[in-house]
Amino acid sequence: MVSRGGRVEVDGKLCTLCGLCTSLCPSGALVLKGLDDERLWERIRGLSEGKGLVVFTCSPVRERVKLPSNSILIGLPCIGLLKEAHMVGLAWLNREVAGGMRLWLRTGCEDCSSQKGREVV
Repeated sequence: MVSRGGRVEVDGKLCTLCGLCTSLCPSGALVLKGLDDERLWERIRGLSEGKGLVVFTCSPVRERVKLPSNSILIGLPCIGLLKEAHMVGLAWLNREVAGGMRLWLRTGCEDCSSQKGREVV
């Protein structure tokens, strides 16, 4: 990121669109275009409704995940986008699912080229 005239701008040549900067920003000023916290929550909530197992994964490992029935795979640019509030919200909304809802975070950090990303996750 570069500061120009009191504004922070993302260097498009270096940005990988993983979204980790949005998770790390303490003020919430940084937002991944098209996938802010509210949109991510709506997507997660809609996809997970009625599922017994919700698996979150980053894009690099998406193809390697095998799922049982009554489950859903939700792929993110980086698992670091997922906040505790998203997981707690899912658990609360699905507290009456028979047998309880299970959340699984499947990372591909070992394959990730972002050292900072691995540290955050």
